Amino acid sequence: MKIKNILLLILALIAAGIVLLYIFSPNILIHTISSSNGFDAAYRSITNNFYKELVITDLKLVQKNSAIGISAKKAYILPISDELSVWKTAIKFSLRDVSFISAAGSQKEKYDDLAALVAAPFKSHWIYKEISGIIIPIDGGIRVKDLEVKGDDMRVSFTGDIFQNKTLDVSVTIYFSNKLTSKIPDEMLNSMLKDENDGWKSLSVDLKGDYSSPSIQVTGKQFRLNIRSVPVTPKKDN
Repeated sequence: MKIKNILLLILALIAAGIVLLYIFSPNILIHTISSSNGFDAAYRSITNNFYKELVITDLKLVQKNSAIGISAKKAYILPISDELSVWKTAIKFSLRDVSFISAAGSQKEKYDDLAALVAAPFKSHWIYKEISGIIIPIDGGIRVKDLEVKGDDMRVSFTGDIFQNKTLDVSVTIYFSNKLTSKIPDEMLNSMLKDENDGWKSLSVDLKGDYSSPSIQVTGKQFRLNIRSVPVTPKKDN
């Protein structure tokens, strides 16, 4: 899965939150996401708790062109006040029992190079307990704050800015459990990944520039690697 497609999924969630916040209409929600963001959206039910928190059951967002998407058993969307927002309002969201959808279906696990490590959390066979965070509208784009992906063997933290001119400035940290680190080659394990609590290890990546080919900075245990303007397209599984 390309990082570009992952970012489009985040933008689709933002569109869903904004539409739901101000209009509260399921039909308009589906139409808006489909026409404005190139996604098909579906859900089983939607409730508005006292015109504040919105709860969506069996939410599915799929990008039409790539057939890549995300599904969640439950989605909670809550407007909150934020002085950084151009509207003084931000969106706090929480998705429960989440998985990514891939056109290729179930994909083989690979951890043998940097692209494979970065793409690993977004394989379709993973099911995450929760994906949560805050979306803040800012001048010219949005700020993603405290986005956390929580799973039994994989975790991700994500923060930064995504702009309407298709550029970004974000930091991503991927955490691997000791069950997964046993599958990573020793040379990468010893140089790229940092030690965390309970046998977990982490990989930190900063992305800046055009989101289809950003500059990449990898901060490892023993080095800091800078790569300029490299397309972020993981190798296809065999």
